[in-house]
Amino acid sequence: EELKFNPSDVRMLYNRGRAYEEQGNFEEAKADFEKALEADPTNFQVLLSLANVHYNQKNYTNALLYSDQAAEISGAPAMASFMKARALHQLGKPDEALKAYGNAISVDKEFGQAYYNRGLLKIAMKNVGDSCEDFQLARALEYPGAEEAYTKYCK
Repeated sequence: EELKFNPSDVRMLYNRGRAYEEQGNFEEAKADFEKALEADPTNFQVLLSLANVHYNQKNYTNALLYSDQAAEISGAPAMASFMKARALHQLGKPDEALKAYGNAISVDKEFGQAYYNRGLLKIAMKNVGDSCEDFQLARALEYPGAEEAYTKYCK
């Protein structure tokens, strides 16, 4: 209703886009996020939402594009680098993905999911020994699945 009177309200566009995303209406979500981005091109929340929608649709190139833009914004949350790492991993760029996971962890030392995913990437790169520290840190942060990964690969 509010968008009728203020069609470029970034907060309202974002909120409606998130609602569409939760309902699985990804095209409508993207349309709202893109309108919000036009109005506020440095809104990392909108950029990360666009990255997430594209990632979920397996469009990893666009997911990387939007997450990279978000990661470049001063004060961006660790999630921006994390989402960039996931997209890079899917695009077959493991070394760049490792670096992006490392960036996410440097922004937020308590980001259990980043440790866990970086550990899994190291396993895929046949670097099991280095993965154990990541799994141990994820386990200490009580990230789901970390205990099982540690037991499977490190004991």
